[in-house]
Amino acid sequence: MAASATALLLQLRWVRQHISQVSIKTSCDHLPCALCFALENGQPCLRNLKMDELSHQITGEALFNANVFWHVLEKQPVVTLENGRTWRFERTAMDIDRQRVYQLIGTDVTERARLNRELAEDNRRLDALNRRLRSYIRNVQALAREKELLSAKVRIHDELGHALLRTRQYLSDGRGAVEDIRASWQQNIRLLLGEGIDVAPAGSFRQLLNAAQAIGVAIDRR
Repeated sequence: MAASATALLLQLRWVRQHISQVSIKTSCDHLPCALCFALENGQPCLRNLKMDELSHQITGEALFNANVFWHVLEKQPVVTLENGRTWRFERTAMDIDRQRVYQLIGTDVTERARLNRELAEDNRRLDALNRRLRSYIRNVQALAREKELLSAKVRIHDELGHALLRTRQYLSDGRGAVEDIRASWQQNIRLLLGEGIDVAPAGSFRQLLNAAQAIGVAIDRR
């Protein structure tokens, strides 16, 4: 029994210190990713427990044929399981000892998928905000145009009223200058024709005189 115990200890020590099929399988089973190596016909030659677990959750059975499993995933290699975890699968072809071997890896991308969803949601909110801003800008531009149009109408109204008042005063008692009244009517005609105003603005004192004359006030300057 002592000899058997010694042999067992030596064997365990040898296993721990040397790479074997068992040590490789144990190491693969402890990987956080899902891993499978399969021959060209789909027969697995090495797969870990996580790959079997995912195969059960995706197809309902263990991974007996890697080609069949990949055929299920090929069009949609990113899968979200019922438990909310998201896995991304990749298949790579390798040549080992003149034999084609396929490596199939599944990586947990749950956190990345969550960030992508949040980014997509943020982008949707930004798009909605941009649409509202563009609508707001259009409304502001429309309001600005309406304000300009209203201001032009008020100005035309004031200019016409001013010209009518000066004309009436001139016709009633001869107050005002004929040339100024004629220029005022020419300016109003241009406004009504949409040609704008190209008459040079008068000085402040001249404007004061015109306004005083329009309401019948005499200004005596010394």
